[in-house]
Amino acid sequence: MSALAPELVPPRSLDLPGVVWGIDPSTRRISVGILAPGAEPQWHTLSLAQGANNAFRLSGAMDLLPDWFLRLTHPDYPALVVVEQPFAGGRHVQHESLHMVGVVLGSLYQYHVASEILMMGPGTWKSKALGAGHGRAEKPEIMRWARECCGYTADLQDEADALGIATAGGVLLAGKR
Repeated sequence: MSALAPELVPPRSLDLPGVVWGIDPSTRRISVGILAPGAEPQWHTLSLAQGANNAFRLSGAMDLLPDWFLRLTHPDYPALVVVEQPFAGGRHVQHESLHMVGVVLGSLYQYHVASEILMMGPGTWKSKALGAGHGRAEKPEIMRWARECCGYTADLQDEADALGIATAGGVLLAGKR
């Protein structure tokens, strides 16, 4: 396991001009990492019903996500939401995962949850969150980073990833100032 980049220790080192969300979508659950100015990082997960077919999961997510996202906006709407773009590296695309990304994006847009929404591939968010040279970070390294740099105390990889995705968004947002 390689060392974390000492020159980049986000999210706490970021001077954020607004709230940032990072979303790790999957057909099993949606995890959201939240960074807000002057606040400790947060993580939330919505587990989705696992029916016999993809249409059941997608329709369940379409019913639940918009209101769940609205509850997460309290007290502030995010200035930026970054959604992981699954399989950005050209690997085999699982259609169900891409469908769920569409449901997530539609749910965010339905109530204008964010000022800006971006898609970001895993290699990009890992490099931005963990630092240069960590674009291919594997799950144990991301979990270690989430614990050391974000104060993450749970055990769900999706939440650790969501914190990384939010941190990558925070790096972008802080750079826009």
